[in-house]
Amino acid sequence: ILRSRADHYCKTMAQLAGVDPVAESRCRAVVTARTLVAYKLLLDGFTEHAVGATLGWDHSTINHYRNTAPAMLKAPGYDAERELWQSFNKAI
Repeated sequence: ILRSRADHYCKTMAQLAGVDPVAESRCRAVVTARTLVAYKLLLDGFTEHAVGATLGWDHSTINHYRNTAPAMLKAPGYDAERELWQSFNKAI
C-alpha cells in the first residue's frame, strides 16, 4: 500500500509542481516537492524508515523533512509552498 500511495503522491506532486519529487536535484522546487510528499506519507502513518526505503531516500532525510515541513508551512515568505500543499491535499 505504501508503494502505490507514494507513486500516486509523486505523480500528483509532479503535475502540480512541475518537477519530479524523486529527481536527483537540490533545486528548491524539487526539494519542496520531495518534502511535501514525504511529510504527507508520514502524516498517513508510515514510518521514516519505510518512507525512505520506498522512495530511495535515507531515513535521516525523511526525519529532516518531518521537522522542517510544519515550520515551512507556517513561516512567512512561504506562500507558494502553502498554496502547493493545499493544492496537493485537494488533488489527492
